Amino acid sequence: MYFFARVKTTLMPTRPLGSKFALGWTKLPTELKVSILEVNLKTHVLFHHLRMTPEIATLAKGIYYTSSAIRLEVGLGFFISSGLKYPSRTMNHLVHRLEVGLRLGNPNQWSQLEKVASGRLGFLDLEHVQVHICEWGFKFTDLTIETSDSIKARIDRECKQYIQFSCHGELVFTPITGKGGAIVPAAVQQRMQNMLTFRVKFKENLEEEL
Repeated sequence: MYFFARVKTTLMPTRPLGSKFALGWTKLPTELKVSILEVNLKTHVLFHHLRMTPEIATLAKGIYYTSSAIRLEVGLGFFISSGLKYPSRTMNHLVHRLEVGLRLGNPNQWSQLEKVASGRLGFLDLEHVQVHICEWGFKFTDLTIETSDSIKARIDRECKQYIQFSCHGELVFTPITGKGGAIVPAAVQQRMQNMLTFRVKFKENLEEEL
């Protein structure tokens, strides 16, 4: 059954839900319970579901982590020396879609990305990963094709591991800015991106090679 409204509308029961509703809910098959919760489960109401019955809380967490794109920001407190602070490692195996914001210039961040790809942080059922190069972490002064050689040497030194994800994915780059905030020429941008693209592989890259 579908309801359509021209303005934002909230559907509410006309009377308090009592024991009959609770009894009816327990009789529903799990698949139908999941379908009902999926319609209503958004980020801003997740905690409301977690405060319901233990069964609903368990189903809600499973739905949230399997259907949401979880965003990690490397270097903004999500990573600690032993791994992730958030999300809980007990939930990581449920995550299907992951977005990782990476700031270069710190070798530890690159090694943490390798741990995500290898499954050592508990992400064992990933279907798609976006790796966002959010910030290069280097100070660019009059960056040209010629002077980018020095950046290549630094990337070779700080991004030593070649990272392989077993799922599909992509690298996403933010524009590189140079001296005074000016956008670096497109040819230089492309060369900088190429320095990293061949270091991070996804499932589709392996399929192309085969």
